[in-house]
Amino acid sequence: MRIKSKPSHLTVKGQITLPKIYRDALNWTSDTRLTFLAEADGIKIVAVADTKDAGELLVRRAGGIATSGLSTAEIIRLTRGED
Repeated sequence: MRIKSKPSHLTVKGQITLPKIYRDALNWTSDTRLTFLAEADGIKIVAVADTKDAGELLVRRAGGIATSGLSTAEIIRLTRGED
């Protein structure tokens, strides 16, 4: 996505205003957490998923992956070496 806007100015506190055109295009709000990645030609600003949301997503994705068709009792017997 290439969108051109007016330049932002760095304040004495090191702050900038991200132009509205970018915030709207990326659906970023005041609640959006951002991180900054140093690149060879500048800085890349990336939205960061909330760790709680990321963890929940990981659990949802993993759900049902380790199905073996065995019952819990059968799995316990196998892991304990009981035959």
